[in-house]
Amino acid sequence: RRGAEHTAGSKGHGSSDSIKVCIRIRPLNTREMLENERIVVRRGPQETLMIMPFSPKEKESTHAFDWVLPGDSTQERVYEELGHRMVEGIADGFHGCALAYG
Repeated sequence: RRGAEHTAGSKGHGSSDSIKVCIRIRPLNTREMLENERIVVRRGPQETLMIMPFSPKEKESTHAFDWVLPGDSTQERVYEELGHRMVEGIADGFHGCALAYG
């Protein structure tokens, strides 16, 4: 077995944490585009997710994750970034979970 530094999702950030989180930004769907909705999240520097304010009184907030993939990421890119790590980790006896929402 490989050590904790190679757990499913480990990207080599120098951390042996076993839980890694990836956010894939969902692009606007057809209805949202027709209704001129605006994108309220964007990928920031160094794997951060930036949430845009809804009103002038609010401030932009930034949240750090292990990976942040833009909305135009292909399924192939998602697998390259995460899928093979999960498969390898599970094959090595680690637990793995992928949750898709939205």
